[in-house]
Amino acid sequence: MGWHDFIKKYVWDENKTPYFIRVDRLTREQARNEAFIYTVVMCTAAMVAALFAAAGASRQPDLLPVLAAAYAASVGLGAVLFGFYKHVYAALYCMTAPVAAFLYFLTVGFHPNLHAVDHIVLTVCMLLWLRYGLRVVAIAKAYPDMPSS
Repeated sequence: MGWHDFIKKYVWDENKTPYFIRVDRLTREQARNEAFIYTVVMCTAAMVAALFAAAGASRQPDLLPVLAAAYAASVGLGAVLFGFYKHVYAALYCMTAPVAAFLYFLTVGFHPNLHAVDHIVLTVCMLLWLRYGLRVVAIAKAYPDMPSS
């Protein structure tokens, strides 16, 4: 067994990890698997952000951390709704998360210990996250017409 077979068997599976398959060629099973992983990742990120924002709200009595915690929790709820129903509006709402993170970094600023390379890496990650959000919206739009298998 070669390394290519090992990678294909455990890392790349067209049904379980269809990230490089165009949306118009996805089946419902592939879309469900991709939506499940997206939901888990988004919920994890949203709940971590909500916990950090809530911790910030407990240190300083300000409305902004409370609103940030509520927004992060609502993004997690939106991800769950997308995971269950594959609804376009839930996908669009989840797509606002990288925009909100970018706006946060623009207004509050990056951590002072971060270097310019770190700023670039974080910005690129947010742009990739936003780009992937477009794919998720496309999956939600195409889901009702996808073939069963």
